[in-house]
Amino acid sequence: MKKWILHHLKWWIAGKELEELHRWRTFCSQADRWLAEFPNVVTALDYVRTEANGTRGNDIMRMREKMREIATPQLSKFDEGCLKTGQQMQRAAGELPDGYEVVIYLENGAGTVHLLDKYSDAIQLDDGHDDIASEIEAAIEIAKEHAEMKAKP
Repeated sequence: MKKWILHHLKWWIAGKELEELHRWRTFCSQADRWLAEFPNVVTALDYVRTEANGTRGNDIMRMREKMREIATPQLSKFDEGCLKTGQQMQRAAGELPDGYEVVIYLENGAGTVHLLDKYSDAIQLDDGHDDIASEIEAAIEIAKEHAEMKAKP
């Protein structure tokens, strides 16, 4: 009986505040459920929840640093390889001598790079490169050397 009286007394005295608290708890719970795939949103909601509960687990500066760490993506080795390959392809497009071509053949599980001169003759590339990006890089350098040799009388 005491609990019942205390409960009704709380609602009678602070009904609006308890309704607002209930709305915020429901809102945070719903946001957690629907936005859990976004790590920064979860971090912010945890901060708001701890502040609202008065437990104060994190300070705002520490939360901000944590969110920055989450927001800074770390590239996987695959992504780094793709980025490096794309950069070398852009470099080839800008630095290859006139008429020279770098041709890339891809198939499931393999890829090869070929260098053609301005007469469409294949130029031998060195073996032993770790990835396509380093093969493209080597092809650019060989094409430049080859073009210089052909230009000399």
